[in-house]
Amino acid sequence: QDFYFVKAGGIEISAYENGSKVFIDNILKKTTTAPLEKITFQNITPEKHTIIVSKEGFWPWTKNINVLPGMSASIYSFSVPTSPVGEAIAKNNPEYKKILSEIEHSTLPDEKHKKISTDGTVAIWAEGEIGSKSIYALWQGDENKIPDFFCTQSPCTNNKVEITKVKGSLKNLEFYKDRTDVIIFSSGSGIYAIEIDKREIQNFEPIYTGVDPYFSKKSENNLYVKDSGSVYEINI
Repeated sequence: QDFYFVKAGGIEISAYENGSKVFIDNILKKTTTAPLEKITFQNITPEKHTIIVSKEGFWPWTKNINVLPGMSASIYSFSVPTSPVGEAIAKNNPEYKKILSEIEHSTLPDEKHKKISTDGTVAIWAEGEIGSKSIYALWQGDENKIPDFFCTQSPCTNNKVEITKVKGSLKNLEFYKDRTDVIIFSSGSGIYAIEIDKREIQNFEPIYTGVDPYFSKKSENNLYVKDSGSVYEINI
């Protein structure tokens, strides 16, 4: 019988929230002690592994990743609160009219008027007919730093990714927090976050559910939301 050695691989996981629990193949490997913590695991068997990042009060995030011999796979989790904190903005608030105007004048980015990330590396926009649109992302940063999930084949010949298709109304589109790999959009009765990374599994998480919400981004951590005649500020 012949024996041979297979070189192990690695996994680098970025966990957004402090106190996140990181599981590999349903085994708890680490609890983070700082926000935006990067954790590296070495000597990982070259095969498919299931990663779960979870924290109480947030939707769990999961990804199935193929680890290759001698290679390190990088993945980036995100965490959306299951019950976001928010408050209504009263009509007698001095900022009410300004906030309402910002929401009502928030336009959906298209191919000619793309939304660009703060660092300038990623552009997002929507294409298609009313009631059936696709959301796209384009890598426009350094070609040598293009994330793996923008490359569905080797060598990498395409830096454009269709993130998702939206049936029904697509009203707003923005980047999630300060991320370049996660977007938020409003459609139908909800506001949602979805990651650009379509490697098994593409995580899709609800931020807000109402009747017919529209939003504008106040800051990296806050949205203004208009729904059913009321205006809210929501912490995401």
